[in-house]
Amino acid sequence: MKKIVVIAVAVVVLLTLGLGTGAVMAAKLGTVDPWTTDTTYNGNGLPSGAHYNLNIIGAPKDKNSDAEGWDDTSRHTIMVELGSKTNIYMQQGDGFTVIDGNGTDNDGARFQLDEGRYEVFLCALGKPNKSVTITPEVIFDGQTAEEVFLLGTITVDHNKKPKWERVTGLFLVTVSIDTGAGIVDYHNAWVFDIPELIDYWWEYDNSGCKLCQVRFYKVDSIPEEGIPTP
Repeated sequence: MKKIVVIAVAVVVLLTLGLGTGAVMAAKLGTVDPWTTDTTYNGNGLPSGAHYNLNIIGAPKDKNSDAEGWDDTSRHTIMVELGSKTNIYMQQGDGFTVIDGNGTDNDGARFQLDEGRYEVFLCALGKPNKSVTITPEVIFDGQTAEEVFLLGTITVDHNKKPKWERVTGLFLVTVSIDTGAGIVDYHNAWVFDIPELIDYWWEYDNSGCKLCQVRFYKVDSIPEEGIPTP
C-alpha cells in the first residue's frame, strides 16, 4: 500500500491535484480565528487553567552533545541546534511524554500528547530579533500515488515584547483522501483522529531562537473543528 504525504502549514491555501480518472486529493491546514473560543484569556493572551508546558531549547551543537537525561520521559524539554533544522515527531497516547528529547541528531526528537483535544499556544523567547519557522508535515495511508502538498509555513518572531500566538490550527487538517474504495473528506479534523494517519511532525527551523514555549490546554471541543473551510 502506498502513502500520501501531506505538508500542512499555517498559510491557508488550497492545493488540489488530480491523481487519475475521477480521483482528487486535496489538503490544507484548518482555519483558526484566534479569538473565537469561549475560553477566558488573561492579559498575556493565554487562557486560564491547567496546562502542559513544552520547552524547545536552542543551544550550540557542542553543548547539546553533552546534555544528560535524554531518556528521562518526565522532562518537559527538547533540545535543538541553533541555526539549524530538525524534525519533532508527534503522536498521541497515554500522558504527555518527551519520548526523545534530543533534536540534535539525525533522527530528530519525539513528543507524545496526552489523549484528547487541546488549544495550543506558542511563544518565542530569548534574545530579541530571532525567529522559529515551523512546517507541519503529515503522512496519510492511501492507495494512490505518493504526492507532496506544499501549503506554506508559520514563522514566530521574538521582538522586544514576547507574544503568545494561538496555533491550535497546526493540529487541525482539512483533507480529502482517496482510499481506493472512495474519497473520504475531513473538515478541520484533529489530526490524530484521522484513521489514515501514519505520522505527524514539525520541521523546526531555528533561526537563533534560544527558547520556544508551547502550551497545551485540554478542551472538550475546538470551535472550528468539523466546520468546512472556504
